[in-house]
Amino acid sequence: MEYRSVDELDPGYWRKILEETLSRENISSTEEGLYISGVNKMMFAVSEGEPELMKESISDLHLAADGGYAHAQSTLGFLYEIGSGVEQSDAKAFLYHHFAAEGGKFQSKMALAYTYYRQQMYEKYVKLYAKLASVAVASFLSFNESPLFEPVRINDGFEENK
Repeated sequence: MEYRSVDELDPGYWRKILEETLSRENISSTEEGLYISGVNKMMFAVSEGEPELMKESISDLHLAADGGYAHAQSTLGFLYEIGSGVEQSDAKAFLYHHFAAEGGKFQSKMALAYTYYRQQMYEKYVKLYAKLASVAVASFLSFNESPLFEPVRINDGFEENK
């Protein structure tokens, strides 16, 4: 098992989109550009209460997903799962998560594993979850920085104020 950074595990994670100023030179494909545009529009639509912008966001994500962009497929999977900006559909959520998982998206693999669990398809659930767990453990064990620890004092009785 070898360490894999967040960028390797999820190169389409949103923090990168939201924190960085992305120039056209950093965008590798039309689908990636549509995905970034869709996520940015979605964030603005939600924060400003703009339903029309949410429709544009969904349209951009659909175009990117139709082009095979796994990050857009995963995002649409979650949107269909909860019915945000689209009509809720377990079938479409499963389909988008399936394609995104095939494209390497760990969040969609986790969503599929949970779907298998809910459907009592335990053999598929265990196989997929075991793969995900081994990657997570390997990445955690070889993490270059120490994890954040915060000491917490546990009070097991009466204390006086001094």
